[in-house]
Amino acid sequence: MNSNKLKKLLPLLVLLVFLTQTILLDAQTPYSIEVTPLSAEAEQGDSITYIIEITAAPGFQENIELKLDVSVLTISRTYELGTVYPPYPQTFEHTFTVPEEVPGGVTVNGKITATSGDIIVEEDVQLKIKGGNILESIVNMIKQFINQIIEAINNLF
Repeated sequence: MNSNKLKKLLPLLVLLVFLTQTILLDAQTPYSIEVTPLSAEAEQGDSITYIIEITAAPGFQENIELKLDVSVLTISRTYELGTVYPPYPQTFEHTFTVPEEVPGGVTVNGKITATSGDIIVEEDVQLKIKGGNILESIVNMIKQFINQIIEAINNLF
């Protein structure tokens, strides 16, 4: 390659290196979260202990807000897990007991979100509720509801 072609390509190469470095720097977050277990199975009344570990780059001294978004069937809820303050790394446990009224055979999907300023890090978790099949659980819930209505009507007369 002659020197004239190289001189023409040099500014383009410098720009390419600059853009690549900028993209790589922007793609890195100053902290991360790791949740264990990411997937679990349990029955109604069982307790599961989740371990959340937050690690950060040296010098990162910002607070991190944690929340958990949960969805099962048609129900969605958000739980504020609190604020984590430096120094990092930090590890903590959260024990969750599966409510007795949750029907068996469903999967609970969750997303733990860690937010610090404009930086958001997410981790997906999943909990499969063992037990009877979902159709049987729904039929039993409907039967209980109908029995409550019949009892209320009988009490009126």
